[in-house]
Amino acid sequence: MTLNESDKQFLMSLVYAAGIILFWRGIWVIADFTPIITNGFVSFFLGLLILTLTGYIYREFDPFGQRTSKILKLLHNVSTAKKEEGYAVHYYDELSKQHHRIEPENIKRIEHNTIILEKNGKEFFVPIHRISRIHKKNEVVWKR
Repeated sequence: MTLNESDKQFLMSLVYAAGIILFWRGIWVIADFTPIITNGFVSFFLGLLILTLTGYIYREFDPFGQRTSKILKLLHNVSTAKKEEGYAVHYYDELSKQHHRIEPENIKRIEHNTIILEKNGKEFFVPIHRISRIHKKNEVVWKR
């Protein structure tokens, strides 16, 4: 009897899942025998302390991260939009102390939290946090 590659992967996935389940079962049993952790309040605050000190709680529950992902999604839509849709992105440049307008056809690409523009053969980098508003045919679609 020979097993297909997909059958081998499925069986290994079951072995991995069983290993993970048995590991966590062991953690729970050990925790039940530890006197200080049997108190629910101590367990709760100890777990919260660990999540806070490791920074995990900030990565998972970052309200500003959700806001950034929303504008990134909108910017990707703007950069792929046709000129007839009338999108325009506005940002504030602190060096020149002026507001600037970006046309979607000037957006070369979006990397991480930066818009890369191409004007006259030169690349310009605009951080996402500098964007103040996005318009579609003179109507504000997004505003900081």
